[in-house]
Amino acid sequence: MDRVALHLQVTARKKDEANECDVFGRSAYNRYYYATFLCVRNMMAEINPQWASLAHASYPGALSGSVVELLKKGKRRVLRAGDMKLVTQCEVAIHAALEISRIMQTGNTARKIADYNPEIKIKILGNDRFSLNEISITDVHEGYSKTNNYADLITRTWRQLNA
Repeated sequence: MDRVALHLQVTARKKDEANECDVFGRSAYNRYYYATFLCVRNMMAEINPQWASLAHASYPGALSGSVVELLKKGKRRVLRAGDMKLVTQCEVAIHAALEISRIMQTGNTARKIADYNPEIKIKILGNDRFSLNEISITDVHEGYSKTNNYADLITRTWRQLNA
């Protein structure tokens, strides 16, 4: 899905006609959001298989609520055991869960504008970049990459906590 998003992003900037750039650019926002969502859904399903069936709009709240709470609980447990390396890893994973929540909220905002507000047009920026309602395609693209890294960290931490 992320490869499709990148293709749409690049294609949008190659279009000479503003309307075509707008259509391809909007689709890029949408695909980046869903690529991010699928990554997060896989991570969440590993922690709790029931979370795989949550609506995508519920994920930011589940990340900043339930996931953070589970990581904090694990952190308290390993702190009592004296495993300071894993305590630090838990702290980083908690931060990662909060960041993914923020990334998903931004991505969902952009997706909604792309899908439901055609009157808000893509704004062309320099260096083959563009934005939609002040949300840069670069931020959404990088958000997907960061989410992958954060999800890996959270998954590794979860596995260690439950080994």
